[in-house]
Amino acid sequence: KDNLIRVWNPFIADPATNVTKLAGHHGRIIALKILERHHIMLSASVDKCIRLWDLRTMKVVQKVQDQNVYSPVDRITCLALDEPTNTIVTW
Repeated sequence: KDNLIRVWNPFIADPATNVTKLAGHHGRIIALKILERHHIMLSASVDKCIRLWDLRTMKVVQKVQDQNVYSPVDRITCLALDEPTNTIVTW
């Protein structure tokens, strides 16, 4: 409901400090993909925005806004990554 991504650290016992909240999407988050090797997380939202997050700094390093118009519902519904080519696919 709050459009936040929560990154939990299970090795920190204090509930006040073991969660980092990543804000930026203006709609429900529908997909996440972590690229461990690159310390990157991809997120996609119904706001038709894809964000790339640096998991070391917990900051957005790139944002792509999908300008296409979809029917019957104008939103991204899924995200996939082709790792060999570093290509993001949405539909």
